[in-house]
Amino acid sequence: MAQTKEARLRKPSRSPGIRKETSGRAKEAAAASKIGRIRPAASASRWRRVRKALSLLGFIATLVFYISRWARDNALGFSHYKPSALVDWDYRREAVKQAFVTSWEGYVKDAWGKDVYRPRSHTGGYMSPKGLGWVIIDSLDTMMLMNLTEPLAAARKWLQCDLTWDQDQDVNTFETTIRMMGGLLSAHYLSTKLPDVASKRDSVYLAKAVDLADHLLAGFESRSGIPYASVNLGKRKGYRLMPTEARRPPPKPPPSSLR
Repeated sequence: MAQTKEARLRKPSRSPGIRKETSGRAKEAAAASKIGRIRPAASASRWRRVRKALSLLGFIATLVFYISRWARDNALGFSHYKPSALVDWDYRREAVKQAFVTSWEGYVKDAWGKDVYRPRSHTGGYMSPKGLGWVIIDSLDTMMLMNLTEPLAAARKWLQCDLTWDQDQDVNTFETTIRMMGGLLSAHYLSTKLPDVASKRDSVYLAKAVDLADHLLAGFESRSGIPYASVNLGKRKGYRLMPTEARRPPPKPPPSSLR
């Protein structure tokens, strides 16, 4: 017992430096264990964000793929489509052209130069004393785009030789402007862009448009600045209402439900 006590008394005690080193190592171990517990949670959160980003990119890529396929085979696509195995655009264009040719041949046979065509009864009619060529002028730009040179030549000859605006006829200002004036100006513009269907020096369409504008000008010379509803082409006079509408009696009021 005495020896053990002496050995215990002889055992050197730890110095302050050693105690500080031991406590420092303990703190480092505790911090490392804490970081080890945090790292798995942070990596899992990062992986979830990556998966969400990849899923979003995959959805966007799929959407773009199907939209591009639709645009390629749809006439309303935002890019210039090419003929594909699913849609035969050449056949469709030819079918539309043939439908127009069939209708035009019927008009030429049954109602040439007239303003109204009734294909079922094979008859036509005038909307003015000598006809204003509504059907012919409406069809000018269509024939140019379809490269129908022979029907276009016949229509041009009728415009030059038979059409006159000096007729005692009341016409709708708006309708005549957009259809007759618009049709003639469209034909003039296309004649300068499509050399195969018309000559750039051909001034028939422009001359007729200018002449029509002179006759329609009275419809825009109102005190209020608002165009008149109708114009008499021969008299060159504008009206707030069509003369036939002005002569109509006012509508009777509905019978009162009170007695």
